[in-house]
Amino acid sequence: MLDLGDWVPYQKGQPVKINVMDRDSLGVKTLVIHRDGHPVEEVTLTGLGLVERTFTTCGDYTAHVVRPDGSASPACQFAICDLHLSLPTGSAPIDKDWTVHFTSENIEIAAVYLYNEADSYGRHPIVLPPEQRRSGKTTIPANLLKKPVTLQVWLIGQHPLGRLKIRQDIQIASQK
Repeated sequence: MLDLGDWVPYQKGQPVKINVMDRDSLGVKTLVIHRDGHPVEEVTLTGLGLVERTFTTCGDYTAHVVRPDGSASPACQFAICDLHLSLPTGSAPIDKDWTVHFTSENIEIAAVYLYNEADSYGRHPIVLPPEQRRSGKTTIPANLLKKPVTLQVWLIGQHPLGRLKIRQDIQIASQK
């Protein structure tokens, strides 16, 4: 069992905690981790509890326990993905277009979400068409936001195992 549940994506470099359990009281011997069907690591177990690993290679992973009799537990699945978001340095002007750049690995970009905590009318989901997903950027139009604010920019990725989000904040500067 994973710390976020089975069948979930993790951000590359984020620790993955695997909770080794023995519900059938058959014992545990080794934790086996595969990426894209190929063995990555075998961890000798001394008992039950958490095994924490940080993965820096994106891919689709499985983990299962080998019991002392050689049988295997059902595998849990997880994905290691990479989302990267890049915003203008410093601030973005309220009265001019500005660009959000993004990249992804092992996950499809679904949307950019602009979230203004102070103004419920300043929240804008931007569902990206395929050409913007491929180009790795989208333009935020001038005057979309009405007031200077610290804006949360969320990049949302969609993997068959679930969604993954990252956030950066940017100051939206008033007109000069």
